[in-house]
Amino acid sequence: FSDAGLDMKAILKDDAEIPATKENIKLCVWKKVQAAMFGEESTTELTTAQVSEVYAVVDRHTSSAFGVHVEFPSWMGSR
Repeated sequence: FSDAGLDMKAILKDDAEIPATKENIKLCVWKKVQAAMFGEESTTELTTAQVSEVYAVVDRHTSSAFGVHVEFPSWMGSR
């Protein structure tokens, strides 16, 4: 792609259909919220209380913006 002169903006335009998976939600939503709130990049560095706070922000946003509410922690899936 780079050799063809294409960058990621060209490849992933707004019309690209990218499924919402637990992995990309964690990377693109959860981790951005936690970094903004607590300055931590790794979820393993958060306390239980901080995890609950991040979840509350993410849930409030997805509920109001998209009408989607997922019970915590089921949306993260099992490990």
